[in-house]
Amino acid sequence: MALIAVLVCIILDAIWGITAAIKRGSYARSELMRDTLSKAGAYGSGLLMFMLIEALIGVGWTYGTDTLAAVICITELWSMSANILIVNPRVPFFRMLNKALTGEIARKLGISEDEVKVTFDEIAKEDKKAERKRKASIKAHKEKKEDEASK
Repeated sequence: MALIAVLVCIILDAIWGITAAIKRGSYARSELMRDTLSKAGAYGSGLLMFMLIEALIGVGWTYGTDTLAAVICITELWSMSANILIVNPRVPFFRMLNKALTGEIARKLGISEDEVKVTFDEIAKEDKKAERKRKASIKAHKEKKEDEASK
């Protein structure tokens, strides 16, 4: 199960990486495939070593393998989260992580962390403005209904 979980995480990260590259208008380079295969090989090697060690010492559990797989999956989730925010900076769950992911996003986009922060600040301002506009529209609609009902 550990190998499958890690493989799924690597594939999801690659998919979001390609999607982020398309969103930026760049192409998914052969580097992506090489990096993905390199990661899969390194992660797989580590997991197999843990499995072999656990088998050699004759333990009936796989805590070491499972823990390593969980750490790898969390690492891939971190990378994937940055790509998701590049694709859609308004995704609620990942948006909560934007401050923590600023460095990762800047690295992936090849820009400074300050530029990423400014972009997130602008998005937050746009969202607040849109929310105020939505509330004003709802209020105007309610007032119109009340006026019609009182006539």
